[in-house]
Amino acid sequence: MLETLRDLYAHQEWADAEHWSAIESCAPALSDGELHQRLQHLHLVQRGFLKIFKAEPVNLREELQKQLPLSDLKSVARAYHKEVIPFLEGVVVERLEEKLTIPWFPAGFSPTFREAAMQSVMHSLYHRGQNAARLKQLGAKPPLTDYIAWVYKGRPAPVWTD
Repeated sequence: MLETLRDLYAHQEWADAEHWSAIESCAPALSDGELHQRLQHLHLVQRGFLKIFKAEPVNLREELQKQLPLSDLKSVARAYHKEVIPFLEGVVVERLEEKLTIPWFPAGFSPTFREAAMQSVMHSLYHRGQNAARLKQLGAKPPLTDYIAWVYKGRPAPVWTD
């Protein structure tokens, strides 16, 4: 399971980088409030889960109220990916069944580390799908970021544009 999680998080970074490239090459996307809001939500939730995994304090509600510029959101995304992959490399199999407290989940619900790690990846997939649909509405061609497409391409490394 740890190998699968690590693989999914590697895909997540590649897919995030592909979406950022598509967004930055579509002028209407750069000023689209819907896309901006969803990017902020997606990347701050990713970061929030990582903080929980590392037993660091997190106040996601407070962080989501800030309006970060796109360049800052991209920096948040890149910093998260630079941190999450090495973190997962150090996770041991015994940790997978550890119960976690997720402050934004209903009281009394404590998913395991494995379940929360899967949720974080699936949450990102869901919002990238919404972003792809929005990019299409804005006249851009959304990138193909399916997991199987990444595998087919040989699991390429992410390419972040500056």
